[in-house]
Amino acid sequence: MTSATLGNGEGGAGYRGYIVLLSPDEDRAVGITLWESEPAEMASRHVAETIRPRLEAATGGKVVKVERYQVGLFDVTGENT
Repeated sequence: MTSATLGNGEGGAGYRGYIVLLSPDEDRAVGITLWESEPAEMASRHVAETIRPRLEAATGGKVVKVERYQVGLFDVTGENT
């Protein structure tokens, strides 16, 4: 999966990144999009609706559901933080 597949940051203002978690056998994945604020996420929903079909076509997968959460803790170490 590449950033082009995911939309390359075309989420718009407030977009902070995208994380993909794969199951060990790689038959399932969880995508997590990070936003600066709840209003930024809400404003991006129409864009997400256009990206999801592209993502499904590129991966052969299916978006089963969309859930929204707030970040309770974000701790990343390394040069790209």
